[in-house]
Amino acid sequence: MNLAIDAGNTFVKLAAFEGDTLVETWEGLTEEAAVARCRVLRPVAVLLSSVGAPVPALREAIRAVSDQAYVLTPTTPVPLVNHYETPETLGTDRLAAAVGAKAL
Repeated sequence: MNLAIDAGNTFVKLAAFEGDTLVETWEGLTEEAAVARCRVLRPVAVLLSSVGAPVPALREAIRAVSDQAYVLTPTTPVPLVNHYETPETLGTDRLAAAVGAKAL
């Protein structure tokens, strides 16, 4: 199972996947609840996108549960060209959405 995490300004959302199939989601979580869920799920791979304040406990938790833990940043290689005028200010949630749209 793989896990995608979207840490927003207020809440955290998680989505669990088996291959390309979405199997379960959790919304409205606190960072602490998301950390606990990561520890229970023990995913093979995790991708974290954070647009709000830094989430150090969540970053530490994903690295503790998976050898394939990634944090999406404006410099993460993605399969599209970012023509945003200031790429470093484009929210990673929007970057992830663009990559997902391209994949679809």
